Amino acid sequence: MQFSKAFPDKDVATIQGDWSYFQCADKCHDQVYPNQTVVDQLFPQIENGHLPENLIPRCPKCGAEMLEWVRGYEFLEGQHYNNQYAKYRQFIQQAEGKKNGLFRTRCGYDDTDVY
Repeated sequence: MQFSKAFPDKDVATIQGDWSYFQCADKCHDQVYPNQTVVDQLFPQIENGHLPENLIPRCPKCGAEMLEWVRGYEFLEGQHYNNQYAKYRQFIQQAEGKKNGLFRTRCGYDDTDVY
């Protein structure tokens, strides 16, 4: 997410998810994993637009495929999500009654982030 490069993490609430994390496709446990190192290692392994099956990241708990932690049918609304939502709610409470500026990005039909 580009806002994380411009603003401190404490000031960015990724309540719609974040492409820089993986989660278990089966949501077998409540944890997301930073994925930049893995993605950097896997990118050169892409052949004809596909990653070989044996290189697809797997859940360390159940062996299911890992997915990007972004809003969708399999989106994990666990502790990491709750932490992000708490940042958003804290901002709204602190901003109440004040003049504020919000950045709203829209990447798809239901992919809205507020910063």
